[in-house]
Amino acid sequence: MNDHKQIVGRFSDRRSPKMRGCWLGIILIVCSVACGCTAMTNPVADGIPVRLLPPELLGPAKTNYQTVPLSLLRQPQPDAYRLDAGDVL
Repeated sequence: MNDHKQIVGRFSDRRSPKMRGCWLGIILIVCSVACGCTAMTNPVADGIPVRLLPPELLGPAKTNYQTVPLSLLRQPQPDAYRLDAGDVL
């Protein structure tokens, strides 16, 4: 039991406030780099809002679109089933 206290005490004495600050700095740098490049250079901030685009760059409006019934997208059933018991796919 005493050996465990001596080992823990020996390791806890090695951590000085300067060393803790160094590790905190390293962890902070790693976390900020791990966020990705867009966190550093925000491309969205350099974009142009849609309301400022000229009309020739805008696409057609979707308000005139009509929905298609999904049953029309289905293929017609074949007149005969073309696979047999010995067929390999």
